[in-house]
Amino acid sequence: MERDVTERADAVAVSAVICTVDRPKLLRAAIAAVAAQDFDGVIETIVVFDNREPDLTLASDDPQRPVRVLANNRTPGLAGARNTGLLAATGTYVALCDDDDEWRPAKTRAQVEALDRRPDRHVAVTGMVIQYDGKQIERIWPHAELTLEDVTSSRAQDAHPSSILARRDAIITTIGLVDEALPASYGEDHDLLIRAARVAPIVVVRRPLIDVAWHRASHFSDPWQKLIDGTSYLVAKHPELRSNRRGYANMRGRQAFAHAALGDTTTARRVALDSLRHNPIDKRAAVALIVSTGLVPITAAQRLANALGRGI
Repeated sequence: MERDVTERADAVAVSAVICTVDRPKLLRAAIAAVAAQDFDGVIETIVVFDNREPDLTLASDDPQRPVRVLANNRTPGLAGARNTGLLAATGTYVALCDDDDEWRPAKTRAQVEALDRRPDRHVAVTGMVIQYDGKQIERIWPHAELTLEDVTSSRAQDAHPSSILARRDAIITTIGLVDEALPASYGEDHDLLIRAARVAPIVVVRRPLIDVAWHRASHFSDPWQKLIDGTSYLVAKHPELRSNRRGYANMRGRQAFAHAALGDTTTARRVALDSLRHNPIDKRAAVALIVSTGLVPITAAQRLANALGRGI
């Protein structure tokens, strides 16, 4: 099946949206990784600066890999910045990339080909390699698709937002833009995957095609109150998260850990027990109970979770 984007050589096939705040060196590496894709169609990169003056020196008029630089003109924060880029995109497909992550050369081609084979699907994700503390941890979703059951049973962390590629028309008209009402934009990728999976299962390219950097400046460090507010919003928004015992336990277990990290041990224990009532083997809830006793420091528990490539 041939894509419509091949009918005109100068048509934009893919729009890569990179949102950024104060990481110029990492940002340039992310842009370079998009430019180095082995995909033979046009890929435009849209760099969106959130709450910062845009660096116009990043712009490029390269006919195959143009770069546009914008300021976030919507709600301040990641969700508004992503939507600024998505609405400015002209590609048949849109893709997300965090400014501290890098795509591997085959990513775009593999995903576009996967969606070409499945015109009834709208979104594709890939596996990843987490770069953390000198280690490389490979994570790939074990099945060919992500279903609504999958993304509500867990946070679907194997499907990283920097791996998301979707049909632009589906994002604009069917799935919907990123939810700008999410507190601090926390969990915006999970929310997007839930809404996408409601429309159709998400295609998984079972190869590690992005490098994800976990470091002190990355969002994986989970500011605790934002985690509590964001997961509470998601549970209230999505009935599937409330009705799925495992998914609900997962959310409550993460909240329990966050309360323990904030020193609110009473709430941590109460929320952890609520999680375990729904799923007796929820690991985060169990760890939160242990942390709440003071026997294990919160930093040690978090370092272990990160070293295993899971995070909180």
